[in-house]
Amino acid sequence: MKFAVLPLALVLAATACAPAKPPAVAALAPVGPSPSARLADADALLRAGCLDCLLEAFHIYDALRPVPAVAGRAASGVIRAAGLVALRERSLGMSDSGHLPRARALLTAGSDLESAFAFLLQIIDGTAARIGRLFSRRGAGEGSRLLPRRQDRLRWMELLRATADDDVLSATVWVSFACENSRSLGVSWRDALLAPLSMQKDAPVVLFEVATCSTLDADALQAVVDRESRFREADYWMGFRELGRRRLDESQALLTRAYEWHPQWPAAALALAGLSTTAEEFAPALELYDRALVLLPGLADAMVGRVRALSYLGRYADAVDGANGLLETMPADGYFWRAWNKNQLEQIDEAWSDVRHAERLWVNSEVAKLAGVIAYRRRELDVARDRFETAGLLNASDCESHFYLGGVRAELRSWTPSEEAYLLAESCLERSRMRLVEEVAAIQTSNAPEDRKARRVASRQQKIATADSMIRQSWFNLAVAYYNLQRPAEARHYAELVVDDEQFGERARTILSDMRPQG
Repeated sequence: MKFAVLPLALVLAATACAPAKPPAVAALAPVGPSPSARLADADALLRAGCLDCLLEAFHIYDALRPVPAVAGRAASGVIRAAGLVALRERSLGMSDSGHLPRARALLTAGSDLESAFAFLLQIIDGTAARIGRLFSRRGAGEGSRLLPRRQDRLRWMELLRATADDDVLSATVWVSFACENSRSLGVSWRDALLAPLSMQKDAPVVLFEVATCSTLDADALQAVVDRESRFREADYWMGFRELGRRRLDESQALLTRAYEWHPQWPAAALALAGLSTTAEEFAPALELYDRALVLLPGLADAMVGRVRALSYLGRYADAVDGANGLLETMPADGYFWRAWNKNQLEQIDEAWSDVRHAERLWVNSEVAKLAGVIAYRRRELDVARDRFETAGLLNASDCESHFYLGGVRAELRSWTPSEEAYLLAESCLERSRMRLVEEVAAIQTSNAPEDRKARRVASRQQKIATADSMIRQSWFNLAVAYYNLQRPAEARHYAELVVDDEQFGERARTILSDMRPQG
């Protein structure tokens, strides 16, 4: 059989159409860091310890839990990160983000995780949030809710001390708990906090807790921030340092920056509201108290602050409603502010009933002074005199109490006691006026925004005008007292001080005329 010879072109074409051998497939390289590397990143974040760091570490650990090779370490990491987040939120008075229940959900009875972490989570859960402790006369939230007996505190201290160096969670919980009971540690308690630690003593998360324990160690905190700049929460503590230095504008700037970074922060809102109240900026104070109460309903200091702001804004009926809400949990505050506002609303008998309730609950110069004002309006002069005397004894720097007392004694024609009260009022008002003038000068040279400076200067100038008016009235009433005591030289001196005054001039000239020798 003969085969035909194919042309070379057809042979080449057939070869070209044959399917090519597929190339070998290269193995896919892993995308991103390995689970072990990501776990190491989370561990580093945990040790760094800023709140943002802790939250990021939590999410990394949580994402790694389904990976079999690192599942156990990831679960431990979730618990540590969640516990530290919860502890930080409590120490700063932030809203609870719910991390502690998520940590507890990973514990199962009899498991290694339960034996390692159950006690630590119990301690964290019992740590009361520090809300209002720097602005509240009650020290709300200080201390631990877990500590009914001293022997329990000592036993738990020893348990925590024994395992304090195991990991950063154990170390931080030890510092936090021991700080709340620092009297058990002796005089050098900051050194005692670090004494059980070797591996963990240099961790920023631990050093931050030490620096903010009990009273702020500003230098130690600054050292932590210099080492780990992501500690945005440090602005909160530095704000209180500036407040302690009476640098209110700097304090407000730092606390505002902290609050803008983390708006779910009732303690920061409360602190800013307190600063606004101190500056007599009651409208922004009211807004901040309302924000704090949205974040944490029933927050005692915010409720009282809100009523105070409403009162000074002249919203008396709203303030009465707010005071009604205080009566069950804070009756002294509730009765006082209800009496204050009912007095403004001319509901004098109801105001008297409320202030009498407040007096039974609260020994306070403001309560006594308010009772004196209301008693005077009821024309119960002896009662008013007694209350103003009490107010002056409780607070010798309360110029109004001395001033009102002088007036009541004058109406009772007790001239010598009236003279004594007005002399106290005069010297007190002069000192107060001098301080206000100094404050105006300081405000005008401050770095505060111009609109804020203008408001603060106007407020103090109004107080200066009020003080001047009260001083002139004190002078005139002293002239009257000395006239009735037949002490012409003193009467003439004080009458001449107001002889050209629009309000008292005519009567002062009458006193001077009556004392001229007849002939």
